[in-house]
Amino acid sequence: MKKTWRIIGLALVLGILVALFPMSTVFAANMTVSDTLTNTNTGVISKHTIAFTTVTSIPVGGKIEITFPSGFTGVSSIVTADVTATLGGTATATWSGSSQTLTGTIATAAVAPGAKTIEIGDGAAGGKNDIINPSTAGTYTINVVTKNVANTKLDSGSCIVQIGTAKAASVTVKTYISATITDNGDPGLDFGALDPGVSNQPEAAQGGATGAIHVTIGAEVNATVKVGTRAAGDWTGPSALLTVDKGTFNSTDTPPGTTMSTSFQQVGSDVAPGGGTVKVYHWISVPNATTAGDYSNTYYYKVDTTL
Repeated sequence: MKKTWRIIGLALVLGILVALFPMSTVFAANMTVSDTLTNTNTGVISKHTIAFTTVTSIPVGGKIEITFPSGFTGVSSIVTADVTATLGGTATATWSGSSQTLTGTIATAAVAPGAKTIEIGDGAAGGKNDIINPSTAGTYTINVVTKNVANTKLDSGSCIVQIGTAKAASVTVKTYISATITDNGDPGLDFGALDPGVSNQPEAAQGGATGAIHVTIGAEVNATVKVGTRAAGDWTGPSALLTVDKGTFNSTDTPPGTTMSTSFQQVGSDVAPGGGTVKVYHWISVPNATTAGDYSNTYYYKVDTTL
């Protein structure tokens, strides 16, 4: 009978001991982490902007640890002045690097759950201390862990960054020229029926603000262009007196303008990229003793970067 009571008593003692010393279990929450680098080339300095969202509050004295894998150098040189941390509320942290881990110790107020951003360095030579990318191209994992005062893990997460050799990128944009030539009035250039000896007779449809020909440069043109005009040669007709140089042109209604030639000559000023319209005014002079009859010629217009 005594033996039985002793066994029951021992069981009760063990039960009391378990109740007095419960098991302590801490579950770390997973965070989504991202790291944006200003330069992903190998062996160069880069500013890191690490963003993550905490699930668990971090108390004063708690820590944020950012660990860079082997290959990244300069982590141990990072101090508070090199870090801009957005922790929310009035929370601030002091920062120090050691080996591959940058540790922020919460200083002024607890860090509430929510989005956080840690900017490390500035990516500029001579400015803040920066972390140097690995000299070998590849993918690298960066880990972020938050801890309480007892150094127990609270939240954790990681991200992968790609470090690779820069490749030159190039593209060639072709020179693009488009133009629409509009003939005002009747088709072709019509100077009418003229008497011998007339000077600077305007083309029938032009006058004032209206030129004989409008050359409209397209808005998509991506180069400075010139508008030119020329004649095919002398006027064809019963008399040899009506030569090419009896025609003239201008970009305004101001005769006599420039003498026509069989080579292209510029009308008006250059047209900048983005388009515009050049008006062409034409005149003709008929020498005395020019034989009566019909005369014809062909005028050409050109739009190009050079004439």
